[in-house]
Amino acid sequence: MSPFTHVLVLASIVIGMGMREVLIGFVDTVRARQAVRLYWPHLLFASGVFATQMTWWWIAWSYRGHEWTVGALLLLISGPVLLFMIARLTFPNPVVDQDLEAYYYGLAPILLVLAFLYTGRGLASDVVFLDRTLASPTSAVRAFAMVLIMVMALTKRRWVHHWGQPLLWTSLTGVVLLFYRSLGVE
Repeated sequence: MSPFTHVLVLASIVIGMGMREVLIGFVDTVRARQAVRLYWPHLLFASGVFATQMTWWWIAWSYRGHEWTVGALLLLISGPVLLFMIARLTFPNPVVDQDLEAYYYGLAPILLVLAFLYTGRGLASDVVFLDRTLASPTSAVRAFAMVLIMVMALTKRRWVHHWGQPLLWTSLTGVVLLFYRSLGVE
């Protein structure tokens, strides 16, 4: 087993644990739908967490040519660890008799600071693993997302979150499309 494969197995386990958390949250919400007050920005955030976990797992394969050091290992594993923490906090436990709007705004600052750290880690990964500059289009989209995340973390104004969550989804889509374009994948 190559060092990269060894590292990716550990990271994949952590990603799988996080995906499980989000999926259980969605299933529990469906099961308790009569006793849960839904809130669409929360559900959009949760689906974005799941999509980000899938995206991280897919993009991580492009890091396979990198020489592995302890620093590189810590940078790589920090992504799945942060995503797991976000996933674990995304849904209340138990979901029954919860107001997802109140839950979302109660934890939004913590969730969004973790998302900010994750996105900043993505910038660092692009530089370290893929030899990209901070002036690349992908970095620009990540920087936009970081600013948006901090604005959302600092306010509970509903209109900011109602616009911010779809913009975060758009940013995630932009990063994925720019990433694959940079690899020559159409």
